[in-house]
Amino acid sequence: MPQNYRRAVFRDPAALRGTRDDLTALLAQQVAAGVKLPNLYMTCGTEDFILPANESFYRAAKAQGVTPTYETFAGVHNWDFWDTHSKDVLRWLPDAPAGLHN
Repeated sequence: MPQNYRRAVFRDPAALRGTRDDLTALLAQQVAAGVKLPNLYMTCGTEDFILPANESFYRAAKAQGVTPTYETFAGVHNWDFWDTHSKDVLRWLPDAPAGLHN
């Protein structure tokens, strides 16, 4: 993930590790505590600048014994991608209305 993006979101990226904003650390804590986690869904564009961060989290989750549903599609970090693929997560949800599964 580009450093300027991390700084815009978290101010000091170095201070992120191990905090409540560190999703990898939170996942490890929950797994270690024996928490039953919900299923996770991830999607990312193959040209998205956050693809490496997504793939890193996916690998870290698998290393913890958690395997999210992870799909990549051509696209970048923009509304066109999200508009198209937000429908994928709605279809993935276990309690999605029957019409969404078509």
